[in-house]
Amino acid sequence: MATVGAIQQEAQVGPSYMRVIVTGASRGIGLAIVRRLAERGDQVIAVSRTSVPAGVSDGVREYACDLAAVPDYDALMEDLWAGGPVDALVNNVGISPVYTSAEKVEREDWERILGVNLSAPFFLSQAFARRVIAAGREASVVMMSSIGARVGLQRLAAYTASKAGLSGLTRALALDWARLGIRVNAVEPGYVETDMTAGLSGNEGLHQGIVGRIPMQRFADPREVADAVAYLLSPAASYMTGAAIPVDGGYLAE
Repeated sequence: MATVGAIQQEAQVGPSYMRVIVTGASRGIGLAIVRRLAERGDQVIAVSRTSVPAGVSDGVREYACDLAAVPDYDALMEDLWAGGPVDALVNNVGISPVYTSAEKVEREDWERILGVNLSAPFFLSQAFARRVIAAGREASVVMMSSIGARVGLQRLAAYTASKAGLSGLTRALALDWARLGIRVNAVEPGYVETDMTAGLSGNEGLHQGIVGRIPMQRFADPREVADAVAYLLSPAASYMTGAAIPVDGGYLAE
């Protein structure tokens, strides 16, 4: 048990903050994660094709990159570590540009979605783990999956497949890297108020149909998903690896 003196000393030193890479960081859930981590004092490396909005700058280093077109992920990770060792990686990048029945999905769209949503997180995580292992450090990886990893999402065959793969990948990496001190977990959001779901929110009938299926009767705020990510990166989750946390308003409970 910690002594009173030790607790007082820890309080004087203050909390220990991390350096965290967040992909898909310029909007939606990714931006909420950047804001949440920066607010608590973490140094965030925001990786995205576009810049984060004005006002999201303190403690944030921006890095412009299209993760679907990276020729060498190890070289990319070396750049991301340029300011010092990185403690955590949040693979938030994801796309869902096609909403159509499976027989109409084009091969180009399928490969693009799987490339961004599944292949890029794998290769980035692999490059990150290599750096962490070489440095003899401990670290944490969080994958942004979806309830689509557990249930079929109509007219979203490629997206559903990519997220099911991402949750499976989370478990596999957790097993491979647990003994090396690298925790790997996932967050599985349900329907969230973002640009990606704007089309659903704009269709009153479709929106009401989805909300009626959610026990809490609403879409999530991106900040609620960011809170789950912040938890998985914190010491409070130090004994968690290979887990997937639904943030879905009870959608999967029915």
